[in-house]
Amino acid sequence: MGLATDIASASGSPLPLGEAAERIYEEALKRQPELARKDFSSVYRYLHQAAEEGKKVHLGELVSM
Repeated sequence: MGLATDIASASGSPLPLGEAAERIYEEALKRQPELARKDFSSVYRYLHQAAEEGKKVHLGELVSM
């Protein structure tokens, strides 16, 4: 993900969904550092757990529903 957002930034191309996904991944790693050893699909686990807790993710931040 970082490679794609770096290239987009260097070429001046907007990549809002990629940037949002990268922020969500960074937040997931802050809250669950063990996910760093996994690939990006581990974000689904993070999002699923947030949903089970009655929370939603808003650009990387957990928000109570």
